[in-house]
Amino acid sequence: MDGRFLPFPPAFYDISARLAEMERMGVDHQVISAVPLILFYDREPRLAHAMAQMTNDSLAAASRAHPRKFTPMASLPMQDTSLALEEMERACGELGMRAVEIGASAGERELDHPDLDPFWAEVERRGLAVFIHPVKPPARRRLDDFYLFNIIGFLTETTLAAGRLIFGGVLDRHPSLRILLAHAGGQMLFTEGRFDHCHRYIRQAQGTSREAPSAYLRRLYYDTITYHPRALGFVVEAVGAERVLMGTDHPFGIFERDPVRLVDAVPGLGEAQREAICGGNAARLFGLDG
Repeated sequence: MDGRFLPFPPAFYDISARLAEMERMGVDHQVISAVPLILFYDREPRLAHAMAQMTNDSLAAASRAHPRKFTPMASLPMQDTSLALEEMERACGELGMRAVEIGASAGERELDHPDLDPFWAEVERRGLAVFIHPVKPPARRRLDDFYLFNIIGFLTETTLAAGRLIFGGVLDRHPSLRILLAHAGGQMLFTEGRFDHCHRYIRQAQGTSREAPSAYLRRLYYDTITYHPRALGFVVEAVGAERVLMGTDHPFGIFERDPVRLVDAVPGLGEAQREAICGGNAARLFGLDG
């Protein structure tokens, strides 16, 4: 891929291998999406559109073959808003998908770009869940060593996306959006005080948002990818257990090997909160049955 060798373990493409790993992790059902590497926002829009169609057909087929194991999220060619809307109509209409996965930017455009407003309006009208996953971390050349592009860069990119949605007024213009941030929201929850402070005292940091940034954070959803029960406990305390969904980052090498145990290890977590995080919230957000 782009001159790089990328190891893809069997669970990336072999359903039987994935089912075996799910059983080992204690995961009954996965909401599945495309590997961000094949979103292809940097390619010619028609090529990206064709790839999204292939991906969505494959995800839908996996869900049809294993309806009690997989729920698909649609991929869209986000570098072209009209094509993204066209594929949304097909994937979320004809194929019946209830959620879309997008990158933390739409090609060269940030997520608050005015050209994307028709996308956000249609997502809101349809009541779709939107999963935001980082794709292109900033300052990549400084992060090439030591896997820092993932350890630091992906968290930074997700934080940047959330900041643009807030300061750019997207969450004000579309108050019913249901957005899930990967990797527990990156650094957003851990730096909300800094966001609020700058919003209050720094003119350039006020953007177009009507409220302080922290007011919007409790309207978003977050996965559990923190790798530490104390950090996950902070996320739960910050936004409430009803806004947290169990994630795995599976099957990348960085994936959480024991996601259920991580939730169980959060200090002071009640049984109702645990059940919500381990499945109840996802069932509600993605419209799952049983």
